[in-house]
Amino acid sequence: MDNRYTPISMDGIDGDRYGIYRDGTVVNLEIPMTMHSYYKRGVKVIELSGFKRKIEIPIIKLLAMVYVPKSALDEKRNRDSAILIDPNKKINADNIKWVNKFEKKLINDIRSNEIIYNSDYVVPICKLLERGYDVDEICYVLQFKNRLYVSNIKNRRIHKDISKKYKF
Repeated sequence: MDNRYTPISMDGIDGDRYGIYRDGTVVNLEIPMTMHSYYKRGVKVIELSGFKRKIEIPIIKLLAMVYVPKSALDEKRNRDSAILIDPNKKINADNIKWVNKFEKKLINDIRSNEIIYNSDYVVPICKLLERGYDVDEICYVLQFKNRLYVSNIKNRRIHKDISKKYKF
């Protein structure tokens, strides 16, 4: 664990009350103690006490708020949820990115397949193209390396039978 924590500053919580390490460990700075997290609906959650209320927040989102700055594109796409880039790795600030709810649903649908083929990406690519995403952004969101495949779907060179249902 890194020896330096970053203070957590949120609405309703003092910046000198809680701190978080890059691995997701939350500490109470008033009484030097590690906070215990718990799982709620399959998500690791921490409860922080503020002035007049308690805030229950997922560890992944808290790490993203503290360590992962939002870009202008993140703001434009209303990305307010966080997701693990590689779900097989542990929670870490380097393994988190901002997504919106629609992107999160598409990513989780793809990850639910045991073996992933290029053809599993066709419908999510079409849905993103329909919403005005460009090829590079689709590759970033879906963590898909084959830009040519996405371009061919966009130009309707391949998978015409599927892509004709979408308006892009």
